[in-house]
Formats: sequence, structure tokens, C-alpha cells
Amino acid sequence: MAYYDAGAELMDVEFTQFHPTGMVWPLSVRGILVTEGVRGDGGILKNNKGERFMFNYISERFAPETADTVEEADRWLKGDKNARRSTRAPDPRRGRPGESPPRSRPVAARRYGGVFLDIASRVPAETIKRKLPSMYHQFMELAEVDITKEPMEVGPTLHYFMGGIRVDADSQETTVPGLFACGECAAGLHGANRLGGNSLSDLIVSASSPGMARWRTSAS
Repeated sequence: MAYYDAGAELMDVEFTQFHPTGMVWPLSVRGILVTEGVRGDGGILKNNKGERFMFNYISERFAPETADTVEEADRWLKGDKNARRSTRAPDPRRGRPGESPPRSRPVAARRYGGVFLDIASRVPAETIKRKLPSMYHQFMELAEVDITKEPMEVGPTLHYFMGGIRVDADSQETTVPGLFACGECAAGLHGANRLGGNSLSDLIVSASSPGMARWRTSAS
């Protein structure tokens, strides 16, 4: 808002990106990111009945690249290059595998409105602590949840703003002369949706541009 009050032009402020898993409790930490590494290392989503409910919500578009069985999905997680990830197991309540389900809530809330991200039942405790130390400490310290013994309660969380302050692509200068912006507060690089894994490189590269621009100006 300080840049806006100074007269800088904004753009694409409606473009936001959500991450599928964030903490939901306590309220003081609601929205803090739960890394995709939990799912990559074997964590699965369940509802309050212990069902892997996301199997019922895979569209026809992605069905060909999706596992036919839970066993195939597990083989993919273990590195089997011939297996496909996730699964599209049939559910008589939802129609054929891969069909879009009717518009309804897919899962009942447990305690705080989230769903369960379970890695405790699938990976040994010591492996979790070794491969996901930050997540282990995050839940222990902030939610008093031991993720080696019980599931995490998670929900979608706002992750990144693609929009922000309009800047010159070469210098990162805003529409206010002499005022610069870089990183996530600056807009224009990612369009409507950012590709995964490039936010740090965005920050590092764009942060050097204002300095170089000022150096060229002063040198001339």
C-alpha cells in the first residue's frame, strides 16, 4: 500500500496462487505452508472416515496418466517408472473411475474444517524426522501434533501473489521515477499462474536489476 500511496501503478492484483496444503489450527498459524514434500515422501489425503477421497475427484483429462489401483500408486511413490501416480479407484457413489463427481462437499470436517494428511501410517518415524525435520518441528511446536504418530489437519492456503506493482522489465523501476520493486511484490513476470520452484530465482535475479539500473544511471 505504501507504493500505491506513493503513486505507483498496480497490475494483475486478481492473480493469486493457492497451495493445496496449509495448517488450519491453531488459528494463529492458520495458512502456514505444509510442504509438498510430505506428499512426495508418501503422505496421502484422507477424510474423517479414513478414506482416500481424492480418488473420486480425478477428471477424465488426467485419467490416462493416473494409476488404476492403490498398489500402482504406491509403486510410483517408491520409484517404479512403469507405474502412474495417484489412483482413480472406482466408487459406486461417484460413477465410473475418472468421472467428475456431483458438486458436493467431498469430506466432512474433523475438528477445525480441514482434511487429514497422513504420513505416519505409511513411513517409519525416524524416516519422517530425517526427511521432513522442519515439518516435524513445525507441527510439534505450533500445533502439538506429532506427525510421526498422527495425521496433520490441512486445507488449501494462499501461497503466492502473481500481481503487484507494475515495473519496467529491465530495471524493475515502478511508474514512479526512482522507486523500484522486486520479488513477489512486483508484477508481470509470472502472468496469471507461477510455475513451481522459480520464486527464489525470481527474487535473486530481479533484486540485482535495480542496482544495475542505478549504477548505469549514475555512471552516465
